Amino acid sequence: MDTRPTGRPPRRAGNGASFACSFFDISPSSSSSPFCLSSLCILISLSICLSPSLTLARPPIFQSQQEECLPCPPATYSPPGNKNCSVAPLECGAGYCVNVTWCLPCPAGMVNDQENASVCIRCPEGKVAVPPAIKCLSCRAGQTSSPDNTHCVACTAGYYNPSVAGTCAPCPAGSYSERQSMRCLACSAGTYNDLQAQSGCRECPSGSYCPAGSVEPTECPSDKFCEAGVASPSSCQPLFSADSGSSSCRPSVIFYVVIGIGAGTLMVLILVAWVAIGYRKPLWKRIKKAYRRHQRQRDYPAPPPAAASASGDTKPLIPEPLPGPVYAGFKSPPPQSPLHHKPVFDHQVDKDKAIIEWPVLLIRISY
Repeated sequence: MDTRPTGRPPRRAGNGASFACSFFDISPSSSSSPFCLSSLCILISLSICLSPSLTLARPPIFQSQQEECLPCPPATYSPPGNKNCSVAPLECGAGYCVNVTWCLPCPAGMVNDQENASVCIRCPEGKVAVPPAIKCLSCRAGQTSSPDNTHCVACTAGYYNPSVAGTCAPCPAGSYSERQSMRCLACSAGTYNDLQAQSGCRECPSGSYCPAGSVEPTECPSDKFCEAGVASPSSCQPLFSADSGSSSCRPSVIFYVVIGIGAGTLMVLILVAWVAIGYRKPLWKRIKKAYRRHQRQRDYPAPPPAAASASGDTKPLIPEPLPGPVYAGFKSPPPQSPLHHKPVFDHQVDKDKAIIEWPVLLIRISY
């Protein structure tokens, strides 16, 4: 009955006389055994690839069922008829490191691109490796490698990475970035950022203005005002002024001078109007009285007085015929041009007419 352990056949070493186990496998006894054991790999620590100077305790010796020969220790062999056991040479491929008795894969984040190497090299920042790895893999833009170089992680807010296999750098002052950004964004108008590695910008305070990409707020100049969150200062209205760093405008000295002059002018106008109103009532009565007298004289004119002669005799009531054509025994007066016609009023009528017309004109102008 065959009592040899089950497993995988070993790989032959260079001269063909000895056997070398594949990765994670060792020879259980001598070269006469064509099988390798892999159950002992769980006892291996990966620290030997990081520090090859460490020694590893030998695993237990496989106990053979044969009575005439003693078994060789693990990872050793003995040709037929040989009294001593020899160490089996190992052949480790790329991505593995060589131990005294077996091959170990490079730990996560480390690579080895050569065969039979004793040390694995850690990937640089921005690259990762999954065991067994021959070369490092680059992370995409906006990402970088984890601290142990096992996987890629996104750049945090306030950092950016514009290239492949790069590192995340902080955004400069006056800019910001979101998570997994390939570039920084300038602060918008009305905001600023005076620190690095920020995920956003702050609002510009009142009394200052902040153009796009501002690192610090700019003080508002004189005769201008700046409210909170503005990109440029605003000018004050006429008759108003402001000191530097002001958020609003206030009345200037000229404003109060103009207000004083306007108030004085208004008071004078009110006084004149009051006097005019007080004088208008008796004046209106005089105008009405003159107008009524004028109406009576126009509707009922007085007869012309009799002309006295030199001898004291009065003229007859019936006047003598006038020169011109005779109508019913009387001569009509010669015609006169309408342009030269002027009604005949006495002195009192002309005076009343003047009283009526001119004050009315003045009153109309005043209203």
